[in-house]
Amino acid sequence: MHAFEGSPLTLLPRLGFTAAALVDATMALPRDDRMRIILWLRPQGIEDFVPVLIAAVQDPDEHIRMTAIEYLGYWGDRSDVRECFERLVNSGEHRELQPYAGMALYSIEEDWARRLHQRMMHG
Repeated sequence: MHAFEGSPLTLLPRLGFTAAALVDATMALPRDDRMRIILWLRPQGIEDFVPVLIAAVQDPDEHIRMTAIEYLGYWGDRSDVRECFERLVNSGEHRELQPYAGMALYSIEEDWARRLHQRMMHG
């Protein structure tokens, strides 16, 4: 592990994997495997896996979507996470992900998150 700076993700480009390929590979797995991966990602705190969480917000399984959106709250300083939340609120999809979408936005200590949370809660 020391050879890869403590993160197995530094090995992925050498194996021909990109972030998009990692997302595609994860989303192609059976439901239970996708859920295990999403549950594994939170305690790892590996920022390189955030695109997998963003993709999981669109998963056909509601439990995976809710778990992914909850975990995205920990990455609120990223522009791709902000875009994901803005899309959810603007499209109205956040209603399907309550209370997790509200809790995730509430946990992000950024002005944009507070504004989106207000819009979400008050229409």
